Amino acid sequence: MSGYPDDTFRLNQAVTRAEFSRIFNFISYTPSEKLVDNLEDTLAYENVLQKHTAVKEADIDILIPNQLYYGQSSNVTVRLETENIPDGTTIALSLSNNGSHITIPASVKVYHNTASFEMYTSRYTERQTYTLTATYEGKNFSATFYLNQEDKFQKDVFIKEISPETTLRAGRNDTIEVTVTTADVPDGAYIQGDISGPGLYLEDETVKVRHNKAVFLLHAKFNTPTDVYPFTASYQGHTRKTDIVVSETNTDTPFVIDTIIPRDLQAGKNDCMDITVYTNQLENGQSLSASIAQKSNGNTIYPNGLGLTVSTPALVYDNKATFTICSSAQTPVGKYEMIITKQGSTHHIPFYVGEEPEEEPEKIGSIHKIEVDGFLYEGYADAIPVIVKTKDMKDGTVLYPNVERGLTAPSRCTVYDNRAEFYVRNRTETKKGSYDLWFDYGEETYKTYVRVR
Repeated sequence: MSGYPDDTFRLNQAVTRAEFSRIFNFISYTPSEKLVDNLEDTLAYENVLQKHTAVKEADIDILIPNQLYYGQSSNVTVRLETENIPDGTTIALSLSNNGSHITIPASVKVYHNTASFEMYTSRYTERQTYTLTATYEGKNFSATFYLNQEDKFQKDVFIKEISPETTLRAGRNDTIEVTVTTADVPDGAYIQGDISGPGLYLEDETVKVRHNKAVFLLHAKFNTPTDVYPFTASYQGHTRKTDIVVSETNTDTPFVIDTIIPRDLQAGKNDCMDITVYTNQLENGQSLSASIAQKSNGNTIYPNGLGLTVSTPALVYDNKATFTICSSAQTPVGKYEMIITKQGSTHHIPFYVGEEPEEEPEKIGSIHKIEVDGFLYEGYADAIPVIVKTKDMKDGTVLYPNVERGLTAPSRCTVYDNRAEFYVRNRTETKKGSYDLWFDYGEETYKTYVRVR
């Protein structure tokens, strides 16, 4: 009970006669009434502990460093971080695609909520995505990884880094930004971009450098297969490559990303209001259809659309669609839902007839200043950064830029530390002049302009 000479406790080892004799001798010197009390307390605590731990769900996080390369042998230490899995538990390991010359152990044991092992690749390992799975009590925990190209250009005097915004999503038309960071490249010089792969193409193959950055827009089509594709940036004979991943997992955000409901419908009268829906990467001219859900109020069940109507379908333009909902004098007070279904998923938008439960008004802040860094050139596919400075606006607030026809801007940008950044672009056919850039936020419109020279 005090441990072995090597400072270990061999909990799973069978008790010897000598060990049992020592335990029995210890118990023999304990008064019987105290022994009974101790046993009762111990058993009660064990029951509580078992009930407490039984409701905790096991979990495994798989951490794979991004240091596996193709065309050569490489290895990394993979770490499993576990929750609610007992020490000494054996976790089975497996790989998708039969491993393709990747070596891992068949299993690993957990101690102190962690386990680790070495993963090896060879120069014959194929360049594709793989899924590593850890199995515990019939439940699978997975992580996806792929092989990189070894970076041999860390000291390149011109192109320092290429950073894809995220992975492209398979099975849909998708777009990401690829940022090329430079050094000793003057503002106004052009970086050449190149991407190879079915359905992959760049908005512009040459992009101007601004403040040692050139930002490429990379598009994928719905039929682009899941794989890893090479992207190359070039300047004056200097090239640098990175991997663009079309992910095999669904990383999409909902097709409806925000809604604006200005108020409640008034009870006891004919009333109408507009609900504005902001969408995620829907092409102009697509339609969204909506319906009103049947809702209950107390013990009364109201049929679908009792005195409520919605204008449907609504056309999407600049990732925005507007629905008009009307009520009648007979529409009961209560909570209702407008339902939109598209792309295999459903979005529920709640609204109220009568009084919504009172909540303290949220402080939304304001836009303090919009800074346009420079100007665009006529006849070029050009881009310039825009910095939005806000006041008292909480982190994660989404703003929606609007630009005059001839320029393009992302559908949204996000505020952190009272600041948001994005790029405004023109096209080769855009004429000289000043173009409006504005935000509708709260009940205000904040406006500036972008010059094309």
